[in-house]
Amino acid sequence: MLVRPAFIFNNLNSDVKKLIEKGDFKHWQVAMQCGVSRQTLTEWLRSPLTKTRRERILNAIKILQS
Repeated sequence: MLVRPAFIFNNLNSDVKKLIEKGDFKHWQVAMQCGVSRQTLTEWLRSPLTKTRRERILNAIKILQS
C-alpha cells in the first residue's frame, strides 16, 4: 500500500476546494450538479483529478455561481 505524506493530501485539488469554499457551496450541492453522490465527489477530491472530472466539477461550480 502506497502511503503519501499528509501535506500531499492537503494540496491535492486545493484550487477546486478553494472555489467550492469561496462560493460557500456544500459538497452535496456541487456533487448534485455534477450528477454524482457527495461521497463520490469527496473521493474524487482526495486524488489527482482527471481532466474530465476537473472540467465537470468546474462547470458545476460555474452553474451554481450563476
